[in-house]
Amino acid sequence: MNIKDLRRLLFDWGNYWAKMERPLGYSRVSITAALAESARTGIWTTAKDRGQLHMADNLKTPSWVLELDEIMNKLSPDERRAINLRYIKKAKLCKDKSKIVLSAEVHILSEL
Repeated sequence: MNIKDLRRLLFDWGNYWAKMERPLGYSRVSITAALAESARTGIWTTAKDRGQLHMADNLKTPSWVLELDEIMNKLSPDERRAINLRYIKKAKLCKDKSKIVLSAEVHILSEL
């Protein structure tokens, strides 16, 4: 793997965690409406049947994301912060932070 491939992987990793930070939106059916429907029809459904798969119990982090997270935990706090700013928050970095990101990328590349 070269640095270009690593950056693509880190962008995907950052997009995944950025998406997880955002609220997932509202349920298609309110709790009251679901209960009223169940009472009217006599058919009791689960959250899965109502399309509420976004609940925390139903989320599974992909293995490649977990692998990168383990590597991130080995970085220094400054490197983790810089990687977070660059790839999750999509912030423009000053020259000093860019150097820290480059250093972190080299560490990550050596771990893969």
